[in-house]
Amino acid sequence: MISSNRMLYLVATGAPLSSHVHRAVVLGRDQGWRVAVIATNAASAWLDHDALERLDVPILNEHRQPDTTKRLARPDAVVLAPGTFNTINKLAAGIADTYALSVLCEALGADRRLVIVPFVSQSLAGHPAWTPSLATLRQAGAHLVDPRSGQLGVDGPLESGTGDAVARAFRWEWALAPIADMTDRRLGQ
Repeated sequence: MISSNRMLYLVATGAPLSSHVHRAVVLGRDQGWRVAVIATNAASAWLDHDALERLDVPILNEHRQPDTTKRLARPDAVVLAPGTFNTINKLAAGIADTYALSVLCEALGADRRLVIVPFVSQSLAGHPAWTPSLATLRQAGAHLVDPRSGQLGVDGPLESGTGDAVARAFRWEWALAPIADMTDRRLGQ
């Protein structure tokens, strides 16, 4: 079991898998993580706010105000699930124009363990920016997890119209497995 002083950020974006992020909170806590949810504005409509409120998990979507203290401990690991076309491409390009993207860019830049669950349709995956963005993130050390099988390194797109079914069948263990073997060196300790 991972020590309870380890901090996990779950970054949720606007796609069906965000409806189930509360399950990742429970699993992460069961594994000994302190967990916070970082949500994009688009994720808000997908989140199960009642379940997250019952779990008393911090949900942040904006930068803190000047002269206020930090709200969360620095993350030891970050999971981006679901990773949408927009968020993944911006992350690969180093664009930190939202709080969620700032968190993701910092995690990548600070060599924190980063897991990405791409959740993209076939038509968007055909865009010429998609493949180079994934290659950039892999080269930077991000771990890609297929949302259909949990297989590492697989980034195939979802068939259009299957997002809800894929989200219901997704096992959050798949997203948390790549951070389970973290060493103190990877945590910057």
